[in-house]
Amino acid sequence: MKLVVMTVGLAFVVGATSIVLAEEGESTTKPQFIKTRMEWARNNPNWKPTPEELEAEFDQRDVDKDGALSKMEAESKLKKQWVNQMLEWAKNNPNWKPTREELEAEFDQRDLNKDGTLSKTEAEAKLKRQWVSQQLEWARNNPNWKPTREDLEAKFDKLDANKDGILAEEESASKKSQ
Repeated sequence: MKLVVMTVGLAFVVGATSIVLAEEGESTTKPQFIKTRMEWARNNPNWKPTPEELEAEFDQRDVDKDGALSKMEAESKLKKQWVNQMLEWAKNNPNWKPTREELEAEFDQRDLNKDGTLSKTEAEAKLKRQWVSQQLEWARNNPNWKPTREDLEAKFDKLDANKDGILAEEESASKKSQ
């Protein structure tokens, strides 16, 4: 049996989530998921999930309820997991102090298909305020570029082709051609 480890990280999150798929191209079953996670927990003294908690996590990830996690389902982030990762990351970032409620609202905004998980694409998409803040930070380090917040918000609106308030990778790529 060939084991494949999939690692998905967010550009703005320290750390990553890994899911082991049984065989290349196959889905992960609930028993495989629980067994793998329990093995990881043995090596991580700060993480002590119960089999029941892992079963509930599997059920949340299994969006199509077929009893197996597809690659897309396995790579997705659950709301609690994503919020906790963001809060952990914020501890090391003195300029960003989000509340749990703000992050839960952001998760809901990013979850475009409202399935309760963030796909890799949804997780990596940039919200307007994030994008504008990032651009302003870059401008602080570039004496030749001094955009206003209003100019950047207008540019974001122009790049946001589907007007959902989120700049997806394909929309950002279009900026390079403009």
